[in-house]
Amino acid sequence: MTQAQVAKELQVAPSYYSQWENGVRPLSAEYVHALDTLFKTSGGLLRLWQDLNRPDALPPGFQELPRLERAADRLRDYGPLLVPGLFQTPEYARIVLECERPWEKDGAVERLVEARLARQQLLEEEGAPLLAVVLDEGVLRRVVGSPEVMKEQLDRLHAAGQNRRISLQVMPWATRRRPGLTGPFRIYTFHERPEVVSAEYAMGEHLLDRPEDLAAYNTLFSILQSEALPTAQSLDLIKKVRKELDEQ
Repeated sequence: MTQAQVAKELQVAPSYYSQWENGVRPLSAEYVHALDTLFKTSGGLLRLWQDLNRPDALPPGFQELPRLERAADRLRDYGPLLVPGLFQTPEYARIVLECERPWEKDGAVERLVEARLARQQLLEEEGAPLLAVVLDEGVLRRVVGSPEVMKEQLDRLHAAGQNRRISLQVMPWATRRRPGLTGPFRIYTFHERPEVVSAEYAMGEHLLDRPEDLAAYNTLFSILQSEALPTAQSLDLIKKVRKELDEQ
């Protein structure tokens, strides 16, 4: 159905309905019921609306990413600034979230930490996706919180690199022609649906699915992998940085 057709069924102006779809105007319970009936979603749309509008609801990115991760057959993750959420220790995640979202109350931060840690269960499941990760060396050397927090985090990264379904590479500082300076991103590859890219920005993730965007990010990740250290050397570098923290 087009926007105009849906708007006609709901007896509202097409521009009004368009504002709902684009998140410009909030959607009332009355119209959620009407849409649920129109689309024959058997209460699913209403339940989703209720979940998203709870006072303690997680931000959109914290709800969408786990769904994408569980549906994906393969994940490719580039992290130039921080350890990706799937590998973060509880204390590292807590400090990162407190710094990224200083306006959140302590209880809200803890819910976000719990949501981030819950995502990590995916790595232990039978159908875990293949995961390729490229990290900038600065991620290893940037002390988040304290040396003790970083040592624990580096141990966690090194352990993850032993998983045969995870390819972990580090982009060394010595690289002169460095790709990927535009920011972190992830590529989700599915079995029976088109790929999706999520590009991070200050307040969340922006999902991209245009063919030209997918082609650009796939090319960029291939270049990142070719410029990064092989997995064995990357794990050795993690151990080296961990030892340097011990010696400080």
